[in-house]
Amino acid sequence: MRDIKFRAWDKKRKRIYEVIHLMRSTFEGIWCIGKGRNIIEDKEIHIDIQPDKCEVMQFTGLKDSHGKEIYEGDIVSDHIGVGVIEYVEKYAAFRINYQNMECKWFYDYTLDGERESIEVIGNIYENPELIREDIICVDQAQEQ
Repeated sequence: MRDIKFRAWDKKRKRIYEVIHLMRSTFEGIWCIGKGRNIIEDKEIHIDIQPDKCEVMQFTGLKDSHGKEIYEGDIVSDHIGVGVIEYVEKYAAFRINYQNMECKWFYDYTLDGERESIEVIGNIYENPELIREDIICVDQAQEQ
């Protein structure tokens, strides 16, 4: 079984935090409690992140070629090119949307070494310069 984990982009602090607790309320949306490290005091801190002030990203269950966990919103490079990890609720699956309008579903990685070629090079919040904003894959365009 894969780990179900999340991280959150805190829009105010401009930082990504590991999420240690998620609650959903019909009145408040998603409320995140993040875990981070206070560099000055070198200790873990807990942070409440309000629903309108954070973006929650789910762990894909996969790691890149260097052992780094892959989350939705990550920018990756692989044997096809550079793309963004997206979770598509309609299909309950993750895919990579490439800059050339192609996309590849994680379950389509069938050849030896294909999945191992994925490398996380950043994410859409901390490194937006690595990817075009108008990225959309052909599958997405057909769905609309």
